Amino acid sequence: MLEPRRVRAYRTRGTGCPVGRNKTVDDEQLIGVARQVFRTRGHGAGTRDIAQAAGISQAVLYQRFGSKEELFLRAMTPELPDVEALLGAYPPRSARADVRRIAERLVELFVSMMPTLLHVLAHPDLRPSEMHKWHAQLPFAPIAHGLAARFRRMRADGLIAAIDAEAAASALIAVAHSVALLAVLMNEEHEAQRSARLRAMVDVVWSGLAPAAPVRG
Repeated sequence: MLEPRRVRAYRTRGTGCPVGRNKTVDDEQLIGVARQVFRTRGHGAGTRDIAQAAGISQAVLYQRFGSKEELFLRAMTPELPDVEALLGAYPPRSARADVRRIAERLVELFVSMMPTLLHVLAHPDLRPSEMHKWHAQLPFAPIAHGLAARFRRMRADGLIAAIDAEAAASALIAVAHSVALLAVLMNEEHEAQRSARLRAMVDVVWSGLAPAAPVRG
């Protein structure tokens, strides 16, 4: 595996001229700095701002990333989550409670991602091909794949009904995404409100997942 590229960063005084070696900065550190700058100042932030925040020159920044747009999309692509941690241990003591807990963890993840995603969606100059490539790097597909596998396992073990696992995964992700988006857009500070909304929506999803009641007699 190739080691991440590193560049020298320098302390500067007044004119911005390098006055001595300070540290090296790898790609991931640069992306982290750029993400913070873009999230604070929006897509209008310049490469000069990012280079200054990272302690490098604009020339070096362009050597590492071909354009501001490339850096913007790299910086605004969330890291892939630990899907196994999102799903939790198996088997669950209660299938219904398990589905609810998964939804809660998804909401927390999506709330943390939402400001970054909204910055990209608000960018006026990105081409559709760039947006498509960026969207393909988002963690929704791995999450959907892992969640569908969980639902297939639960279905095989009789914990949920004989449903379409992929459709069920998409439905639960849509619920979590909707709750997270609303919480961010409304600047929702009350955890109880968000939890109540999520619980009600997950209950609707569960009505389609719940196994048939055993026949008495």
